Amino acid sequence: MRPDRSRVLHDPVPIALWTIAMTPCSDALVALAAGLFSIAPGASSSPNATGEVEVFDRTAFVIRAPRGEISAAQRAKQASERLESVLEEQVEGELSVNLHGDEATFWLGDRILFSLTPADAEAEGERSLERFAEQRKEVLESFLRAERRRATLKHGVLNLGLLVFLGFLSWLLMKQVRCWAAKLRVWVESTDPDSVGFLSKVLGDEKLRGLAVILLHGAQFFAYAAIAYLFLVGSLSLFDAGRPLREQLTRWAAEPFLSLAERVSAGVPTLLLLFLLGVVMQAGWHAINLTSERVASGRAHLGAVRPEFVPSVRLLLRLGLILASLLLLVALLTGPSGELFAVAGVVVLAGLGLALLPLAANMALGIETTLNRRFRLGDLVRLPDGRQGRLVGLELLHLRLLEPNGTEVLVPHLLGLRQPLRRLPADGGLEAELRVSAALFPAQVRERLETTARRFAERHTAGEPRVELVEVGAYECRYCVTIPAAAPELHGELLFALWSGLSEARGSESERSGGDVAAV
Repeated sequence: MRPDRSRVLHDPVPIALWTIAMTPCSDALVALAAGLFSIAPGASSSPNATGEVEVFDRTAFVIRAPRGEISAAQRAKQASERLESVLEEQVEGELSVNLHGDEATFWLGDRILFSLTPADAEAEGERSLERFAEQRKEVLESFLRAERRRATLKHGVLNLGLLVFLGFLSWLLMKQVRCWAAKLRVWVESTDPDSVGFLSKVLGDEKLRGLAVILLHGAQFFAYAAIAYLFLVGSLSLFDAGRPLREQLTRWAAEPFLSLAERVSAGVPTLLLLFLLGVVMQAGWHAINLTSERVASGRAHLGAVRPEFVPSVRLLLRLGLILASLLLLVALLTGPSGELFAVAGVVVLAGLGLALLPLAANMALGIETTLNRRFRLGDLVRLPDGRQGRLVGLELLHLRLLEPNGTEVLVPHLLGLRQPLRRLPADGGLEAELRVSAALFPAQVRERLETTARRFAERHTAGEPRVELVEVGAYECRYCVTIPAAAPELHGELLFALWSGLSEARGSESERSGGDVAAV
Protein backbone atom coordinates (compact mmCIF):
# COMPACT_ATOMS: atom_id res chain seq x y z
CA MET A 1 0.00 0.00 0.00
CA ARG A 2 1.12 3.54 -0.76
CA PRO A 3 1.39 5.88 2.27
CA ASP A 4 -1.05 8.68 2.66
CA ARG A 5 0.98 11.72 1.75
CA SER A 6 -1.47 14.20 3.21
CA ARG A 7 -1.25 12.52 6.59
CA VAL A 8 2.52 12.41 6.44
CA LEU A 9 2.79 16.07 5.55
CA HIS A 10 0.51 17.24 8.29
CA ASP A 11 1.81 14.99 11.06
CA PRO A 12 4.50 16.97 13.02
CA VAL A 13 6.45 13.99 14.32
CA PRO A 14 7.40 12.48 10.95
CA ILE A 15 8.26 15.97 9.57
CA ALA A 16 10.63 16.68 12.49
CA LEU A 17 12.34 13.34 12.10
CA TRP A 18 12.76 13.83 8.36
CA THR A 19 14.19 17.33 8.81
CA ILE A 20 16.73 16.23 11.42
CA ALA A 21 17.71 13.26 9.33
CA MET A 22 18.71 15.59 6.52
CA THR A 23 21.16 17.57 8.73
CA PRO A 24 24.90 16.81 8.91
CA CYS A 25 24.77 15.55 12.50
CA SER A 26 22.05 13.22 11.59
CA ASP A 27 23.02 10.36 13.84
CA ALA A 28 23.11 12.29 17.14
CA LEU A 29 20.04 14.33 16.36
CA VAL A 30 18.11 11.27 15.28
CA ALA A 31 18.88 9.60 18.60
CA LEU A 32 17.83 12.71 20.50
CA ALA A 33 14.57 12.98 18.55
CA ALA A 34 13.86 9.34 19.04
CA GLY A 35 14.20 9.77 22.82
CA LEU A 36 11.92 12.82 22.82
CA PHE A 37 9.21 11.71 20.43
CA SER A 38 9.19 7.93 20.70
CA ILE A 39 5.75 6.71 21.84
CA ALA A 40 5.66 3.69 24.10
CA PRO A 41 2.45 1.58 24.11
CA GLY A 42 -0.11 3.20 26.41
CA ALA A 43 2.26 6.02 27.44
CA SER A 44 0.31 8.84 25.86
CA SER A 45 -3.13 7.29 26.31
CA SER A 46 -2.87 6.37 30.02
CA PRO A 47 -3.20 9.84 31.54
CA ASN A 48 -6.10 10.76 29.25
CA ALA A 49 -7.87 7.33 29.18
CA THR A 50 -11.63 7.39 30.02
CA GLY A 51 -14.12 4.77 31.13
CA GLU A 52 -17.81 4.63 30.24
CA VAL A 53 -20.17 3.43 32.95
CA GLU A 54 -22.43 1.14 30.91
CA VAL A 55 -25.56 -0.52 32.32
CA PHE A 56 -27.18 -3.12 30.09
CA ASP A 57 -25.27 -1.72 27.06
CA ARG A 58 -26.42 1.84 27.76
CA THR A 59 -24.00 4.56 28.91
CA ALA A 60 -24.91 6.29 32.15
CA PHE A 61 -21.94 8.66 32.45
CA VAL A 62 -18.16 8.76 31.89
CA ILE A 63 -15.28 8.56 34.38
CA ARG A 64 -12.17 10.34 33.08
CA ALA A 65 -9.69 10.29 35.97
CA PRO A 66 -7.88 7.33 37.57
CA ARG A 67 -7.66 6.88 41.31
CA GLY A 68 -4.30 5.72 42.53
CA GLU A 69 -3.36 2.53 40.75
CA ILE A 70 -6.96 1.98 39.57
CA SER A 71 -7.52 3.30 36.07
CA ALA A 72 -10.63 5.14 34.93
CA ALA A 73 -11.74 2.10 32.89
CA GLN A 74 -11.49 -0.16 35.91
CA ARG A 75 -13.46 2.32 38.05
CA ALA A 76 -16.12 2.52 35.35
CA LYS A 77 -16.34 -1.27 35.17
CA GLN A 78 -16.83 -1.55 38.96
CA ALA A 79 -19.52 1.13 38.91
CA SER A 80 -21.27 -0.62 36.00
CA GLU A 81 -21.34 -3.95 37.86
CA ARG A 82 -22.79 -2.37 40.99
CA LEU A 83 -25.47 -0.46 39.09
CA GLU A 84 -26.50 -3.57 37.15
CA SER A 85 -26.64 -5.50 40.43
CA VAL A 86 -28.97 -3.03 42.16
CA LEU A 87 -31.22 -2.88 39.09
CA GLU A 88 -31.45 -6.66 38.75
CA GLU A 89 -32.15 -7.11 42.44
CA GLN A 90 -34.65 -4.21 42.36
CA VAL A 91 -33.05 -2.55 45.36
CA GLU A 92 -35.37 0.11 46.78
CA GLY A 93 -34.11 3.30 48.35
CA GLU A 94 -33.15 6.88 47.70
CA LEU A 95 -30.03 7.89 45.80
CA SER A 96 -27.83 9.94 48.13
CA VAL A 97 -24.34 11.50 48.13
CA ASN A 98 -22.09 11.44 51.18
CA LEU A 99 -19.30 14.06 51.10
CA HIS A 100 -16.38 13.17 53.32
CA GLY A 101 -13.18 15.14 52.78
CA ASP A 102 -12.02 14.84 49.21
CA GLU A 103 -14.39 12.02 48.37
CA ALA A 104 -18.07 11.95 47.36
CA THR A 105 -19.64 8.50 47.86
CA PHE A 106 -22.88 7.62 46.05
CA TRP A 107 -25.38 5.38 47.92
CA LEU A 108 -28.60 3.69 46.79
CA GLY A 109 -30.41 2.71 49.95
CA ASP A 110 -27.78 0.82 51.92
CA ARG A 111 -25.67 -0.13 48.90
CA ILE A 112 -22.48 1.75 47.85
CA LEU A 113 -22.37 2.46 44.10
CA PHE A 114 -19.11 4.37 43.47
CA SER A 115 -17.01 7.33 44.66
CA LEU A 116 -15.84 10.53 42.95
CA THR A 117 -12.75 12.64 43.73
CA PRO A 118 -11.67 16.21 42.91
CA ALA A 119 -9.67 14.75 40.04
CA ASP A 120 -12.94 13.63 38.41
CA ALA A 121 -14.38 17.12 38.81
CA GLU A 122 -11.27 18.74 37.32
CA ALA A 123 -11.36 16.29 34.39
CA GLU A 124 -14.84 17.56 33.61
CA GLY A 125 -13.84 21.21 34.05
CA GLU A 126 -15.51 21.67 37.43
CA ARG A 127 -13.57 23.06 40.38
CA SER A 128 -16.11 22.23 43.14
CA LEU A 129 -16.50 18.54 44.00
CA GLU A 130 -19.86 19.23 45.68
CA ARG A 131 -21.39 20.81 42.57
CA PHE A 132 -19.94 18.10 40.39
CA ALA A 133 -21.42 15.41 42.67
CA GLU A 134 -24.87 17.05 42.50
CA GLN A 135 -24.64 17.13 38.70
CA ARG A 136 -23.69 13.45 38.61
CA LYS A 137 -26.53 12.67 41.03
CA GLU A 138 -29.10 14.32 38.74
CA VAL A 139 -27.72 12.45 35.72
CA LEU A 140 -27.72 9.15 37.61
CA GLU A 141 -31.26 9.63 38.98
CA SER A 142 -32.58 10.29 35.48
CA PHE A 143 -30.77 7.21 34.17
CA LEU A 144 -32.05 4.98 37.02
CA ARG A 145 -35.63 6.16 36.49
CA ALA A 146 -35.42 5.34 32.80
CA GLU A 147 -33.90 1.92 33.49
CA ARG A 148 -36.51 1.09 36.10
CA ARG A 149 -39.32 2.04 33.75
CA ARG A 150 -37.74 -0.09 31.04
CA ALA A 151 -37.30 -3.00 33.47
CA THR A 152 -40.88 -2.64 34.70
CA LEU A 153 -42.21 -2.69 31.17
CA LYS A 154 -40.08 -5.70 30.29
CA HIS A 155 -41.18 -7.62 33.38
CA GLY A 156 -44.80 -6.66 32.75
CA VAL A 157 -44.73 -8.05 29.23
CA LEU A 158 -42.97 -11.19 30.46
CA ASN A 159 -45.43 -11.66 33.33
CA LEU A 160 -48.36 -11.17 30.99
CA GLY A 161 -47.00 -13.89 28.74
CA LEU A 162 -46.53 -16.18 31.75
CA LEU A 163 -50.08 -15.43 32.87
CA VAL A 164 -51.45 -16.47 29.49
CA PHE A 165 -49.30 -19.61 29.59
CA LEU A 166 -50.53 -20.50 33.10
CA GLY A 167 -54.13 -20.00 32.02
CA PHE A 168 -53.67 -22.22 28.98
CA LEU A 169 -51.91 -24.87 31.09
CA SER A 170 -54.70 -24.78 33.70
CA TRP A 171 -57.31 -25.17 30.96
CA LEU A 172 -55.45 -28.18 29.55
CA LEU A 173 -55.22 -29.77 33.04
CA MET A 174 -58.94 -29.26 33.70
CA LYS A 175 -59.76 -30.75 30.33
CA GLN A 176 -57.57 -33.77 31.05
CA VAL A 177 -59.13 -34.22 34.51
CA ARG A 178 -62.60 -34.12 32.97
CA CYS A 179 -61.56 -36.73 30.41
CA TRP A 180 -60.13 -39.02 33.10
CA ALA A 181 -63.23 -38.60 35.30
CA ALA A 182 -65.54 -39.44 32.38
CA LYS A 183 -63.55 -42.60 31.59
CA LEU A 184 -63.63 -43.69 35.25
CA ARG A 185 -67.39 -43.10 35.47
CA VAL A 186 -67.98 -45.15 32.34
CA TRP A 187 -65.80 -47.93 33.74
CA VAL A 188 -67.61 -47.91 37.09
CA GLU A 189 -71.07 -47.90 35.53
CA SER A 190 -70.19 -50.67 33.07
CA THR A 191 -68.53 -52.99 35.61
CA ASP A 192 -69.83 -56.54 35.35
CA PRO A 193 -70.69 -57.91 38.83
CA ASP A 194 -70.20 -61.50 37.58
CA SER A 195 -66.58 -60.95 36.56
CA VAL A 196 -63.69 -62.08 38.74
CA GLY A 197 -61.99 -59.48 40.90
CA PHE A 198 -62.39 -57.61 44.13
CA LEU A 199 -63.37 -54.31 42.50
CA SER A 200 -65.90 -56.03 40.27
CA LYS A 201 -67.59 -57.63 43.26
CA VAL A 202 -67.59 -54.37 45.21
CA LEU A 203 -68.88 -52.27 42.32
CA GLY A 204 -71.46 -54.92 41.51
CA ASP A 205 -73.61 -53.55 44.31
CA GLU A 206 -75.80 -50.76 42.97
CA LYS A 207 -75.46 -48.65 46.13
CA LEU A 208 -71.67 -48.90 46.15
CA ARG A 209 -71.59 -48.09 42.46
CA GLY A 210 -73.64 -44.95 43.06
CA LEU A 211 -71.36 -44.02 45.95
CA ALA A 212 -68.33 -44.48 43.70
CA VAL A 213 -69.84 -42.18 41.07
CA ILE A 214 -70.51 -39.54 43.73
CA LEU A 215 -66.92 -39.83 44.96
CA LEU A 216 -65.67 -39.40 41.40
CA HIS A 217 -67.71 -36.22 41.03
CA GLY A 218 -66.26 -34.96 44.32
CA ALA A 219 -62.71 -35.82 43.26
CA GLN A 220 -63.24 -34.02 39.94
CA PHE A 221 -64.51 -30.92 41.73
CA PHE A 222 -61.57 -31.04 44.16
CA ALA A 223 -59.11 -31.32 41.24
CA TYR A 224 -60.74 -28.31 39.58
CA ALA A 225 -60.46 -26.33 42.81
CA ALA A 226 -56.79 -27.31 43.25
CA ILE A 227 -55.92 -26.29 39.67
CA ALA A 228 -57.77 -22.98 40.06
CA TYR A 229 -55.99 -22.35 43.37
CA LEU A 230 -52.57 -23.01 41.84
CA PHE A 231 -53.37 -20.76 38.88
CA LEU A 232 -54.51 -18.00 41.20
CA VAL A 233 -51.41 -18.27 43.40
CA GLY A 234 -49.12 -18.33 40.37
CA SER A 235 -50.86 -15.34 38.79
CA LEU A 236 -50.68 -13.27 41.95
CA SER A 237 -46.99 -14.12 42.33
CA LEU A 238 -46.20 -12.47 38.99
CA PHE A 239 -47.23 -8.98 40.06
CA ASP A 240 -46.09 -6.92 43.03
CA ALA A 241 -49.60 -5.72 43.84
CA GLY A 242 -50.89 -9.30 44.14
CA ARG A 243 -48.16 -10.72 46.36
CA PRO A 244 -49.76 -9.71 49.70
CA LEU A 245 -53.01 -11.33 48.60
CA ARG A 246 -51.06 -14.41 47.52
CA GLU A 247 -49.46 -14.69 50.96
CA GLN A 248 -52.85 -14.42 52.66
CA LEU A 249 -54.35 -16.99 50.30
CA THR A 250 -51.44 -19.37 50.80
CA ARG A 251 -51.63 -18.98 54.57
CA TRP A 252 -55.40 -19.55 54.55
CA ALA A 253 -55.11 -22.71 52.43
CA ALA A 254 -51.93 -24.16 53.92
CA GLU A 255 -52.49 -23.64 57.66
CA PRO A 256 -55.25 -26.30 58.04
CA PHE A 257 -53.15 -28.92 56.23
CA LEU A 258 -50.01 -28.01 58.16
CA SER A 259 -51.82 -28.18 61.49
CA LEU A 260 -53.40 -31.50 60.48
CA ALA A 261 -50.03 -32.91 59.48
CA GLU A 262 -48.57 -31.73 62.79
CA ARG A 263 -51.34 -33.36 64.79
CA VAL A 264 -51.07 -36.58 62.79
CA SER A 265 -47.28 -36.73 63.25
CA ALA A 266 -47.68 -36.08 66.98
CA GLY A 267 -50.40 -38.74 67.28
CA VAL A 268 -48.62 -41.58 65.46
CA PRO A 269 -47.90 -43.50 68.71
CA THR A 270 -51.52 -43.13 69.75
CA LEU A 271 -52.67 -44.37 66.34
CA LEU A 272 -50.45 -47.43 66.67
CA LEU A 273 -51.87 -48.19 70.11
CA LEU A 274 -55.40 -47.75 68.77
CA PHE A 275 -54.60 -50.19 65.97
CA LEU A 276 -53.32 -52.73 68.48
CA LEU A 277 -56.41 -52.18 70.61
CA GLY A 278 -58.61 -52.87 67.60
CA VAL A 279 -56.72 -56.06 66.82
CA VAL A 280 -57.02 -57.28 70.42
CA MET A 281 -60.72 -56.44 70.52
CA GLN A 282 -61.38 -58.29 67.26
CA ALA A 283 -59.47 -61.34 68.56
CA GLY A 284 -61.42 -61.28 71.85
CA TRP A 285 -64.73 -60.94 70.01
CA HIS A 286 -63.87 -63.92 67.81
CA ALA A 287 -62.82 -65.97 70.86
CA ILE A 288 -66.12 -65.20 72.63
CA ASN A 289 -68.16 -66.23 69.58
CA LEU A 290 -66.16 -69.42 69.06
CA THR A 291 -66.37 -70.45 72.74
CA SER A 292 -70.10 -69.73 72.98
CA GLU A 293 -70.80 -71.77 69.85
CA ARG A 294 -68.85 -74.75 71.20
CA VAL A 295 -70.59 -74.56 74.58
CA ALA A 296 -74.03 -74.17 72.98
CA SER A 297 -73.46 -77.21 70.74
CA GLY A 298 -72.25 -79.33 73.66
CA ARG A 299 -68.71 -79.78 72.30
CA ALA A 300 -67.21 -77.90 75.24
CA HIS A 301 -68.09 -77.20 78.87
CA LEU A 302 -67.56 -73.92 80.71
CA GLY A 303 -68.01 -74.50 84.43
CA ALA A 304 -71.60 -74.04 85.56
CA VAL A 305 -72.70 -72.37 82.29
CA ARG A 306 -75.37 -74.52 80.74
CA PRO A 307 -76.18 -74.38 77.00
CA GLU A 308 -79.43 -72.47 77.57
CA PHE A 309 -77.49 -69.73 79.39
CA VAL A 310 -75.00 -69.25 76.55
CA PRO A 311 -76.77 -66.29 74.83
CA SER A 312 -76.97 -64.32 78.10
CA VAL A 313 -73.35 -65.09 79.05
CA ARG A 314 -72.16 -64.20 75.54
CA LEU A 315 -73.96 -60.86 75.73
CA LEU A 316 -72.37 -60.10 79.10
CA LEU A 317 -68.90 -61.01 77.83
CA ARG A 318 -69.33 -58.81 74.77
CA LEU A 319 -70.48 -55.89 76.90
CA GLY A 320 -67.50 -56.37 79.19
CA LEU A 321 -65.11 -56.41 76.21
CA ILE A 322 -66.68 -53.26 74.78
CA LEU A 323 -66.52 -51.51 78.15
CA ALA A 324 -62.86 -52.41 78.66
CA SER A 325 -62.01 -51.21 75.13
CA LEU A 326 -63.83 -47.94 75.76
CA LEU A 327 -61.92 -47.41 78.99
CA LEU A 328 -58.58 -47.93 77.25
CA LEU A 329 -59.64 -45.76 74.34
CA VAL A 330 -60.66 -42.88 76.59
CA ALA A 331 -57.43 -43.25 78.58
CA LEU A 332 -55.37 -43.05 75.37
CA LEU A 333 -57.20 -40.03 74.00
CA THR A 334 -57.62 -37.94 77.15
CA GLY A 335 -54.51 -38.23 79.27
CA PRO A 336 -51.84 -40.29 80.99
CA SER A 337 -52.40 -43.69 82.52
CA GLY A 338 -52.63 -42.22 86.03
CA GLU A 339 -56.06 -40.87 85.17
CA LEU A 340 -57.34 -44.26 84.02
CA PHE A 341 -59.45 -44.95 87.13
CA ALA A 342 -60.94 -41.48 87.09
CA VAL A 343 -61.87 -41.87 83.44
CA ALA A 344 -63.21 -45.37 84.13
CA GLY A 345 -65.42 -44.01 86.89
CA VAL A 346 -66.81 -41.32 84.62
CA VAL A 347 -67.48 -43.82 81.84
CA VAL A 348 -69.17 -46.30 84.21
CA LEU A 349 -71.36 -43.61 85.73
CA ALA A 350 -72.31 -42.33 82.29
CA GLY A 351 -73.16 -45.86 81.14
CA LEU A 352 -75.24 -46.57 84.25
CA GLY A 353 -77.02 -43.25 83.78
CA LEU A 354 -77.92 -44.09 80.22
CA ALA A 355 -79.01 -47.60 81.18
CA LEU A 356 -81.23 -46.35 84.03
CA LEU A 357 -82.77 -43.57 81.98
CA PRO A 358 -85.80 -45.64 80.75
CA LEU A 359 -86.34 -47.00 84.28
CA ALA A 360 -86.23 -43.49 85.75
CA ALA A 361 -88.67 -42.24 83.12
CA ASN A 362 -91.03 -45.16 83.88
CA MET A 363 -90.87 -44.39 87.59
CA ALA A 364 -91.57 -40.70 86.96
CA LEU A 365 -94.66 -41.57 84.91
CA GLY A 366 -95.78 -44.01 87.64
CA ILE A 367 -95.52 -41.26 90.28
CA GLU A 368 -97.46 -38.86 88.07
CA THR A 369 -100.18 -41.46 87.39
CA THR A 370 -100.52 -42.30 91.09
CA LEU A 371 -100.62 -38.72 92.34
CA ASN A 372 -103.08 -37.50 89.68
CA ARG A 373 -105.25 -40.60 90.08
CA ARG A 374 -105.63 -41.18 86.40
CA PHE A 375 -106.62 -44.77 87.07
CA ARG A 376 -108.30 -46.39 90.05
CA LEU A 377 -108.49 -49.99 91.16
CA GLY A 378 -111.41 -51.73 89.48
CA ASP A 379 -111.40 -49.51 86.37
CA LEU A 380 -111.96 -51.19 83.05
CA VAL A 381 -108.91 -50.33 80.88
CA ARG A 382 -108.49 -50.99 77.18
CA LEU A 383 -104.97 -51.50 75.83
CA PRO A 384 -103.76 -50.12 72.45
CA ASP A 385 -103.95 -53.60 70.89
CA GLY A 386 -107.68 -53.83 71.72
CA ARG A 387 -107.49 -56.10 74.79
CA GLN A 388 -109.41 -55.09 77.90
CA GLY A 389 -109.10 -55.89 81.57
CA ARG A 390 -109.84 -54.78 85.13
CA LEU A 391 -107.18 -52.77 86.97
CA VAL A 392 -106.17 -54.88 89.97
CA GLY A 393 -102.81 -53.27 90.79
CA LEU A 394 -101.35 -49.76 90.52
CA GLU A 395 -97.60 -49.95 91.12
CA LEU A 396 -94.70 -47.59 90.62
CA LEU A 397 -93.35 -49.27 87.48
CA HIS A 398 -96.44 -50.80 85.88
CA LEU A 399 -100.18 -51.42 85.95
CA ARG A 400 -101.60 -54.90 86.61
CA LEU A 401 -104.64 -55.80 84.53
CA LEU A 402 -106.79 -58.91 84.83
CA GLU A 403 -108.31 -60.00 81.53
CA PRO A 404 -111.73 -61.77 81.40
CA ASN A 405 -110.03 -65.10 80.80
CA GLY A 406 -108.06 -64.74 84.07
CA THR A 407 -104.72 -63.69 82.49
CA GLU A 408 -102.76 -61.05 84.39
CA VAL A 409 -101.03 -58.44 82.22
CA LEU A 410 -98.26 -56.06 83.39
CA VAL A 411 -98.41 -52.77 81.47
CA PRO A 412 -95.39 -50.40 81.89
CA HIS A 413 -96.24 -46.74 82.31
CA LEU A 414 -93.97 -45.86 79.35
CA LEU A 415 -96.46 -47.58 77.06
CA GLY A 416 -98.82 -44.65 77.62
CA LEU A 417 -96.33 -42.31 75.91
CA ARG A 418 -96.58 -44.17 72.60
CA GLN A 419 -100.28 -45.05 72.53
CA PRO A 420 -103.05 -44.02 74.95
CA LEU A 421 -104.57 -46.34 77.54
CA ARG A 422 -108.35 -45.88 77.58
CA ARG A 423 -110.48 -46.07 80.70
CA LEU A 424 -113.94 -47.43 79.86
CA PRO A 425 -117.16 -46.45 81.67
CA ALA A 426 -117.59 -47.70 85.22
CA ASP A 427 -120.72 -49.73 84.41
CA GLY A 428 -118.79 -51.82 81.96
CA GLY A 429 -119.57 -51.98 78.29
CA LEU A 430 -117.77 -52.21 75.04
CA GLU A 431 -116.10 -49.58 72.89
CA ALA A 432 -114.84 -50.11 69.37
CA GLU A 433 -113.23 -47.76 66.87
CA LEU A 434 -113.44 -48.20 63.13
CA ARG A 435 -111.74 -46.39 60.27
CA VAL A 436 -113.82 -46.25 57.11
CA SER A 437 -112.97 -44.86 53.70
CA ALA A 438 -113.99 -41.21 53.26
CA ALA A 439 -115.50 -42.14 49.88
CA LEU A 440 -118.47 -43.72 51.69
CA PHE A 441 -121.31 -41.45 52.79
CA PRO A 442 -121.09 -40.80 56.55
CA ALA A 443 -124.87 -40.92 57.01
CA GLN A 444 -125.13 -44.36 55.45
CA VAL A 445 -122.11 -45.65 57.40
CA ARG A 446 -123.51 -44.34 60.68
CA GLU A 447 -126.95 -45.82 59.98
CA ARG A 448 -125.48 -49.21 59.22
CA LEU A 449 -123.26 -49.16 62.33
CA GLU A 450 -126.25 -48.21 64.55
CA THR A 451 -128.35 -51.05 63.07
CA THR A 452 -125.58 -53.61 63.56
CA ALA A 453 -124.77 -52.40 67.11
CA ARG A 454 -128.47 -52.45 68.11
CA ARG A 455 -128.84 -56.04 66.94
CA PHE A 456 -125.69 -56.98 68.86
CA ALA A 457 -126.99 -55.30 72.05
CA GLU A 458 -130.38 -57.01 71.79
CA ARG A 459 -128.73 -60.36 71.28
CA HIS A 460 -126.52 -59.95 74.38
CA THR A 461 -129.07 -57.99 76.55
CA ALA A 462 -126.92 -54.84 76.74
CA GLY A 463 -127.80 -51.15 76.85
CA GLU A 464 -128.63 -48.75 74.02
CA PRO A 465 -125.62 -48.42 71.66
CA ARG A 466 -124.15 -45.08 70.66
CA VAL A 467 -122.29 -44.27 67.39
CA GLU A 468 -120.10 -41.14 67.07
CA LEU A 469 -118.10 -39.70 64.19
CA VAL A 470 -114.82 -38.91 65.99
CA GLU A 471 -112.50 -37.75 63.18
CA VAL A 472 -112.79 -36.83 59.50
CA GLY A 473 -109.70 -37.01 57.32
CA ALA A 474 -108.85 -36.64 53.65
CA TYR A 475 -108.84 -40.41 53.07
CA GLU A 476 -110.69 -41.97 56.02
CA CYS A 477 -113.18 -41.27 58.81
CA ARG A 478 -112.99 -42.63 62.35
CA TYR A 479 -116.14 -43.86 64.12
CA CYS A 480 -116.54 -44.88 67.79
CA VAL A 481 -119.25 -47.44 68.77
CA THR A 482 -120.12 -47.79 72.49
CA ILE A 483 -122.45 -50.46 73.95
CA PRO A 484 -123.07 -50.05 77.72
CA ALA A 485 -123.45 -53.00 80.10
CA ALA A 486 -121.77 -55.44 77.72
CA ALA A 487 -119.20 -57.99 78.81
CA PRO A 488 -115.58 -57.04 77.93
CA GLU A 489 -114.89 -60.45 76.43
CA LEU A 490 -117.36 -59.65 73.63
CA HIS A 491 -115.05 -56.99 72.14
CA GLY A 492 -113.79 -59.18 69.31
CA GLU A 493 -117.28 -60.41 68.50
CA LEU A 494 -118.52 -56.79 68.32
CA LEU A 495 -115.74 -55.83 65.88
CA PHE A 496 -116.56 -58.82 63.69
CA ALA A 497 -120.27 -57.94 63.68
CA LEU A 498 -119.63 -54.28 62.76
CA TRP A 499 -117.20 -55.32 60.01
CA SER A 500 -119.70 -57.82 58.61
CA GLY A 501 -122.49 -55.23 58.65
CA LEU A 502 -120.44 -52.68 56.73
CA SER A 503 -119.28 -55.32 54.27
CA GLU A 504 -122.87 -56.42 53.55
CA ALA A 505 -124.03 -52.84 53.05
CA ARG A 506 -121.12 -51.59 50.95
CA GLY A 507 -119.56 -54.71 49.54
CA SER A 508 -119.10 -53.29 46.07
CA GLU A 509 -117.50 -50.04 47.31
CA SER A 510 -115.21 -51.97 49.62
CA GLU A 511 -114.06 -54.23 46.79
CA ARG A 512 -113.41 -51.33 44.43
CA SER A 513 -111.45 -49.43 47.11
CA GLY A 514 -109.31 -52.47 47.82
CA GLY A 515 -110.37 -52.82 51.48
CA ASP A 516 -110.95 -49.24 52.54
CA VAL A 517 -112.91 -50.39 55.59
CA ALA A 518 -110.64 -51.06 58.58
CA ALA A 519 -111.47 -51.73 62.23
CA VAL A 520 -109.17 -50.86 65.15
